[in-house]
Amino acid sequence: MKKLLTGFCLVAVFVFVSANVYAQVDVSSFTYFQNLTTGADGYDISLTSNIVFTSNLGNSFSGTIRGNGYSLNGNNTFSGLKIRGTAATKDILFDGDITFVNFLNSVGSYGTAAQGGGLFIAGSAQQTTGGTAGTGTSMLTFSEGTVNFINDRALSSAYGAISQGGGLFAAGSASSNKNGAGSNISAGGITAIAFTSSTVNFTSSSATSGTYGTISQGGGLFAGGSVSGGAYSDGINISDGGTATISFTSSTVNFTGNSSASAGGSLVAAAQGGGLFVGGSVSGGAYGTGVNISSNGTATVNFIDSNINIAGNIAGTGGGIFAAGSLAAGTAASSASGGEAVINFINSTVNFTGNTANLLGGAIYIDGNYASDGATAENGTAVIKFASSTVSFTSNTANNGGAIYAVNGSSIVFDNTSVEFLWNNSKAGNGVVYWDETSYMGLRSADITRAVGNTANNGGFLYLDNQGLWTFEGVEMSSNAARSGSGNGNGGALWAGNGTELVFDGANSVFNYNTAATNGGAIYGSGSRLSFIGSAINFGNNKSVGGTGGAGGALWLGNGTELVFEGVNAVFNYNSAGTNGGAIYNGNSNVSFAASTVTFSTNTSSSGSGGAIYAYYSTTTFTDANVTFGGNTATNYSGGAIYSYYSTMTFTNANIMFGGNTAKNYGGAIYVYYSTMTFTDANVTFDGNTTTSFGGGAKSNDSPKKSFAGNTGNFSGNTALPVTAEL
Repeated sequence: MKKLLTGFCLVAVFVFVSANVYAQVDVSSFTYFQNLTTGADGYDISLTSNIVFTSNLGNSFSGTIRGNGYSLNGNNTFSGLKIRGTAATKDILFDGDITFVNFLNSVGSYGTAAQGGGLFIAGSAQQTTGGTAGTGTSMLTFSEGTVNFINDRALSSAYGAISQGGGLFAAGSASSNKNGAGSNISAGGITAIAFTSSTVNFTSSSATSGTYGTISQGGGLFAGGSVSGGAYSDGINISDGGTATISFTSSTVNFTGNSSASAGGSLVAAAQGGGLFVGGSVSGGAYGTGVNISSNGTATVNFIDSNINIAGNIAGTGGGIFAAGSLAAGTAASSASGGEAVINFINSTVNFTGNTANLLGGAIYIDGNYASDGATAENGTAVIKFASSTVSFTSNTANNGGAIYAVNGSSIVFDNTSVEFLWNNSKAGNGVVYWDETSYMGLRSADITRAVGNTANNGGFLYLDNQGLWTFEGVEMSSNAARSGSGNGNGGALWAGNGTELVFDGANSVFNYNTAATNGGAIYGSGSRLSFIGSAINFGNNKSVGGTGGAGGALWLGNGTELVFEGVNAVFNYNSAGTNGGAIYNGNSNVSFAASTVTFSTNTSSSGSGGAIYAYYSTTTFTDANVTFGGNTATNYSGGAIYSYYSTMTFTNANIMFGGNTAKNYGGAIYVYYSTMTFTDANVTFDGNTTTSFGGGAKSNDSPKKSFAGNTGNFSGNTALPVTAEL
């Protein structure tokens, strides 16, 4: 059968035709509304009252419905309008304000399909009886009004049932609801929906299914190209070559409080897209010997010159949005292929706020080829593109990918777009944005302006392992956290490792109040390169708080990491480490400050050494720099400002001030152990540094080389018991 369907010619038509002019009829009752919309083509209805449905409505044909602010109400019992192109073009215009409220599309078990609680539209659709649907086009226009889908529901039960589009279901080709031998076949259908200069609300709507091979998709809106769903007991659904296009232009679009749930309401993997679901080829809802086959479908949703708010939606996967190129689930014999899912946000403002996924992708889940239950999904393409837009991800939550989860060859593109991530949470994963090695994550091309309050296992904001070059310009990363747990707690804001290079270039950047349960309060670098160039950098009030770990209050560097400050004004103040390096822990790595002004002020190592810097088998250089270490503290051990262990530290052509630093044991300012410390052509001052043991200003223990060459040095007011200053 799949060979037979590959010959269909797919031509996408995206033209909206004005409805023909007919005599306008005032309608105030469901009976009159039913008679007009299920009769011959052509009508112009002007609603003059709220219409309460007393039965399910069949096909709606061509015409105009003037909403006038009234509602179509399903009374929590009946499903809404059904528009099917079959062998003709259906063109419906909704003019003015209209509300679809309290519609319920409810079906039972065994290969059933509940599609579209409030509104169902398909170009080609074959359901229940078996046979082949005609190839048609359905076109729907909403213009210059407020359109509400409120508390609409698609509800199915168990054993290969499917629920799709609680508020609105739109498909190019749709084959569904087959229990028993035979096939439903649809192909080549085209659906086009346009919302223009409108306010569109998808509110508190839901798609819900039960257990055993079920799936639910799109609590608010479902858009599918080729859709096959609901199969049981030798029933077969086949869809091919369908195209669905939905466009929101110059509109305000709100997806609020919608949900996709499965298995008696529990939010599991089979519950997809709380607010919006977009799938190219979709096969879902099958049990036993039921089979769904979908192919060559395209689903596109465009948001153009619009304001989009996706808030408070809930699903198992993809709390706000779920997008898949090819998707197949239910039985091993089911398949999906050649699907394309595209979501475009163009010149728009987009807010993802408070969405929740019990598993993956709090705001967005995107998958090139999604397969479960042994089914096959292949040759799919899924793309979400943000172009010339402003995007915010705020307070979204998932086990992994609190904001975004992208896998299996999918792509998320940011083109000339600014983006911020605020207070998102990955409860059991690294970073609030996750993507696998087969997928493209375009955040490196975005203008990331703020990352505040995000939480994850490692890398509270981003976990970047072997990710190449990332450039940031003028970013704030504050109040992010890497939580405690086995293997967790590194990099409060950023985790960068294994060939990742981070460049902060040409604009001011701020890292404040970040927390790591283990190491690197703000940034954890392992085998990476970090560069701060030509800008003002502030690391303030960051903490690494781990017990036996807890190193690097602001920065933890290890495994050959390179940290470069060039032409910057860098301030490290009020950072603290549970053990070593109140500001910087430099282990087996290289740190350089060149042509910069650097201030380490009031940093603290609580139970270790190096109030500002702890150097361990490493290299640290200051060249052409003005450097101040003031008021730093090693509370329990040594090196109030600097602790150097088997390391090399060089100050060249620099002005250095060590003032008011304190250590409990050795070296109120500096403790040097088997290290090389060189001051060349430097102006060095030690003033008011304190220790209760040896070396109020500096203490050297068996170091091979301590050199003050061509320098001006001043030791004054340093205090030690019993030695004042020793070097």
